[in-house]
Amino acid sequence: MTAKIIRTVLAITFFATLQNFVFGQGQNIDIRFLKAKFTDTTSGKDLIAVFLVSTKDTASFPPKIMLPPKVTVFENGREKVVLLNEQMLGLTLWGEDIPQKGKDVYDLIKDQVDLKSMQTSMIVEYKIKDVNFEFNKMSLTPAFKEKRNPEIRVEKRCEFVVN
Repeated sequence: MTAKIIRTVLAITFFATLQNFVFGQGQNIDIRFLKAKFTDTTSGKDLIAVFLVSTKDTASFPPKIMLPPKVTVFENGREKVVLLNEQMLGLTLWGEDIPQKGKDVYDLIKDQVDLKSMQTSMIVEYKIKDVNFEFNKMSLTPAFKEKRNPEIRVEKRCEFVVN
C-alpha cells in the first residue's frame, strides 16, 4: 500500500514537472503590459504599446524577442486579427537611460517602473503604424525565447484600451 502511494506521488510530481517544461510554466521571463497610446491623434491609426520584460537573473538576460507580436483589435464588438508587416512595426528597447533618451515614453510609464532594478529588465516599445480599423481596445501578444533554454517560448496576451 505504501509503495503504491509513493509511486502515485512520484508520478504526479513527474507529470507536473513535464507540464511546466512543455507549457512554459515557471519560466524565467516575466512580461508586464505598462501602457498604450495613440501617437497620431488625427487619424488614430498609429500607436505605441509599452511592456516591461524581466528575467529572474542576469545570466538569463536579455531574452530573445520574437517578431512580429500577435495583434488583434476590437471593432464593433468583434475581434479582428491585424497582420503586421515590416513597414507597420517598429521596435525600441529601453534600459535605465530611458529618461534621457526616450523622454516621451518615460513620461508615459514613469510611475510604473523602478529604474534601479533594470539589471534584469528592459522596456519594450512596439510602434504600430497604419492600423486600418476603428478601435480603442486591442490585444497584443509579445513573445520571447529564454536565453539559456531557447526551446522555451514565453508569450503573454494582453488586452488593453488605447487612449
